[in-house]
Amino acid sequence: MLLPLLILFRIFNALIIRTTFVPDEYWQYGALTWEWWNSTAIRSPLHPLMFAGLYKLLAAVGFDSRLAIIYLPRLLHGILAAVADYNLYGLTNLISDPTTAKWTLIAQCTNWFTAFCGPRSLANNLEWALTTAAFNFYPWSSFIPLKKRSTCCFILLVCVCSILRPTAAVIWAPICVFHLLCEFSASTSRLFRTFGLYVAIAIPCLLISIISDRIAFGRWTLHQLNFLRFNILANGANFYGIEPWHWYFTNGLPTMLFTSAPFCVVGFIIDFTALVYGVILCSSLAHKEYRFIFPILPLLHYFTGRGLVCASNALHRSGRKTVFCVFSPKTALAVFLVISHMPLALYTCLVHQRGPTELMELLGSQGDRNNWPSATPLSIMNGKTSESDEQMRALFLMPCHTTPYLSYLHRNISLRLLACDPNLSALTGEDPAGYVDEADIFYADPSAWLEANYSDSLKLPHLIAIFDHLLMEKRYSSSVTDFLKTHDFFLCARLFHAHFPTHRRHGKYIYLFCHRGSPFELK
Repeated sequence: MLLPLLILFRIFNALIIRTTFVPDEYWQYGALTWEWWNSTAIRSPLHPLMFAGLYKLLAAVGFDSRLAIIYLPRLLHGILAAVADYNLYGLTNLISDPTTAKWTLIAQCTNWFTAFCGPRSLANNLEWALTTAAFNFYPWSSFIPLKKRSTCCFILLVCVCSILRPTAAVIWAPICVFHLLCEFSASTSRLFRTFGLYVAIAIPCLLISIISDRIAFGRWTLHQLNFLRFNILANGANFYGIEPWHWYFTNGLPTMLFTSAPFCVVGFIIDFTALVYGVILCSSLAHKEYRFIFPILPLLHYFTGRGLVCASNALHRSGRKTVFCVFSPKTALAVFLVISHMPLALYTCLVHQRGPTELMELLGSQGDRNNWPSATPLSIMNGKTSESDEQMRALFLMPCHTTPYLSYLHRNISLRLLACDPNLSALTGEDPAGYVDEADIFYADPSAWLEANYSDSLKLPHLIAIFDHLLMEKRYSSSVTDFLKTHDFFLCARLFHAHFPTHRRHGKYIYLFCHRGSPFELK
């Protein structure tokens, strides 16, 4: 009965999300981002293949509507999040006790960051779900009798996890070595038998990965090697920001755990493991993000559960009344987690950085009302168009991939964004000297960029979306305002984005400007 309840909870969690987190959570069809180019090929096509199969099925039966395209990936990841919750509960029950398992599940389900990030369609979240399942299937021979089925499932999940996200090897390599050493300590024959399982499972998984890369990228390549070349050897990820080595310890983990952090520290001291190894290795990379350590968050919730058991027992032994004599110590701790995490979870899911999805919702509903040309395969093949023969054109003068792009419109229209591809010379062999991305070129001189790209009035977009900082900062405002006035654009919508912008080129509001007299003017 627990799993269905968790699925309902995470589906609700997935459906209430109205905000954006990172560009990678959206599959921006209509714009092939640099990670998926044939010349770079640093991502596994297996994760988007999950959605492609569902989309293909929807298209075949004529149900690939805009809402289906938007919510299907999120619902799928909501179910995966519920499975991760369930596996974490099972794991804790296996290696600890039922009381710790309950507290661990409470910590997991009340955690604000899990609610904010878990149901999003990120490869990190798939890694998170697979990691939790793999730990649940790990042959904990010190705790339970060895089961061949568990060992096979564990190895399969580890292989899939490492193929999808090469960085997962940071966590799994030492654990797998430890597993083999434990087998060797039991007997040599057992070591060979287990090592044979690793080989028998890993080789087919690697072959599937190689073949899928060949089909997706049109050449024989290993995306795992390309990923390591770009991110580790060439430090290409540094293009998106550099943080100090201690960031995960001083910012990442404390922020994600929030008020659970003290309990996690207590649990970690009580039940110390080598988990810190993975965080230290991740810390050696200059580019850091919360989602990169999200897969280890369930293990931190296990430590939190251990700490909560300790705190609950201590309060019970002291005999002190808690929370104005209303709740027992156990209930008080649970209420504390809920009231401290849930407001932040609701704020980040419903309010913080909601502008891009609201913008696309506005354009999507406008397209539905005015019958903009559909992006369904059937309508494109049949040549169906809107009432106007002219194709709608929109320009997003904001950091690249700020919006979900066509995946939230599902309309056959023309969208343009400012490209911000990193320096790919390490993968393409081009000369890296003097590389500047399009977004930097625009922000260096907006007037020159606009003149170079839109001097012909026939090519003008019908809609222009910008963050308010373009009109508030003096170095941008005059050139952008002059362009809008000269070409007869007027403000047709103002959408709230965030109280606290997290990007230097974001703002508190998104402004949408419409070209006066355009057939696509908002109504």
